[in-house]
Amino acid sequence: MPASSLILFMVLGQAPAPDPAAQVSQLGSAKYSKREAASAELERLGRVALPALRHAVESKDPEIRNRAMLLVSRIEGAVLTQPSSIRLGFKNATVQEILKSVGEQSGVKLVLRPENSPAFRDRRLSLDQSEPVTFWKALDLIADNARLQYNYGPHGSTGGREAEFPLFDGGSRPFLPSFDSGPFRVIVSGLHFQRDLSFTGGQLTNPSRFAQEPNASVGSVKGTFPAMLQENFNALIQIVGEPRFSIGQIGPIRITEARDEKGQSLVVPVESNPAINSEVFQRSSGYLGYASGSVLQVQAQLIRPPSPGSVIKSLKGSVPVALSTRKPNPLTASLKTGIGRMFQNEETILTLHEVRTNPESRQTNIEVSIRPQRKANASNSPGLGTDSIATNRPDLIQQQIDVVDRLGRPIMWYPTQFDGESGRITLAVAPVDLSTAPVEVRYHSIARATTDVTFEFHDLPMP
Repeated sequence: MPASSLILFMVLGQAPAPDPAAQVSQLGSAKYSKREAASAELERLGRVALPALRHAVESKDPEIRNRAMLLVSRIEGAVLTQPSSIRLGFKNATVQEILKSVGEQSGVKLVLRPENSPAFRDRRLSLDQSEPVTFWKALDLIADNARLQYNYGPHGSTGGREAEFPLFDGGSRPFLPSFDSGPFRVIVSGLHFQRDLSFTGGQLTNPSRFAQEPNASVGSVKGTFPAMLQENFNALIQIVGEPRFSIGQIGPIRITEARDEKGQSLVVPVESNPAINSEVFQRSSGYLGYASGSVLQVQAQLIRPPSPGSVIKSLKGSVPVALSTRKPNPLTASLKTGIGRMFQNEETILTLHEVRTNPESRQTNIEVSIRPQRKANASNSPGLGTDSIATNRPDLIQQQIDVVDRLGRPIMWYPTQFDGESGRITLAVAPVDLSTAPVEVRYHSIARATTDVTFEFHDLPMP
């Protein structure tokens, strides 16, 4: 660092920011204390250190390589659970310019619908926030000022792969009870109460009394009509993650507080709730943290007092989830020059075995095998370890493989044969025309993490 810069830092009372590359070099120090200090500093730097660490994964020094691999996995997992930090410093900027900037900062492609609408051409905004905001806050500010709307449901993506979030012209964004929790937005989409009286088919002992009191309560005719009263009260909760990752539920929803304005508890006792007691729950999206979208639908079971209040004064809880996203720099195999070759990184070995094209149908069958380079180490990342290849689940492999044309555009494909034991899979591709003929196979490793999504709502109307 130049002396003048160092003096300036001293005058301002600031220390120069640590250089990730310099810290990486210390991972191979002869002194254990220096290796540990460098590891701690790189983990503290987080996202900023990832480029240098990914480069260090290829180091010939085993100490540097192993520590870099461990740090990459930890930091990638930590980054997943943190909200994107979006800077909004725009003056008289077009909507397209703002969306492009926010997309680059968040890793999400924000698109306008209809794409070529003349309404967007001359629409300019000034959004200048003194401090960075979260992805969801940035989206709200843009939508409200640009007269755009969006929805939280699942969205399409470019080629079925790239994270994409559409915004639509006109109207207003949805205003629902919501709570922002890190990179998640939790929404109460509805409250449901149902009461059923089921007659069991027993013999009527006093029909004249029931005829005289048709509006009698269940208790007053007990023993006359054998009946069973059933009540179901639940909150319908939607968990929406930033579109840069997929989410899956990995445990039951937990309600830590629910009460009405009278102070009456609405929480179902643990001993009477098998879903909590036995850790059995209904997954509405994903399996063990693997999912194809960023939206979860869950139900929170509640109890409704005999004389309920008019509002739910507080509703608090959490849902354990797993997150996953593609890592950059995929393994790439050319269909022209890569047949018979192995392509590998620190995690995965991709082998391109055969490429066959039917001249009549123009369907191309691409046979590859995907195997882990090493066994996953469960301690390497928060909750789920490093990228472990589920060779017995073709739907997961399908989320990680792209077949692209000469312009790099993903082409839709489907598996025709799959061997979970060997990791061998045949990809069937039917291009529309010669311009979309497949030229490469790309395999993306996955970064994963687990976290609890907390939520808190107040003053919800009682159904």
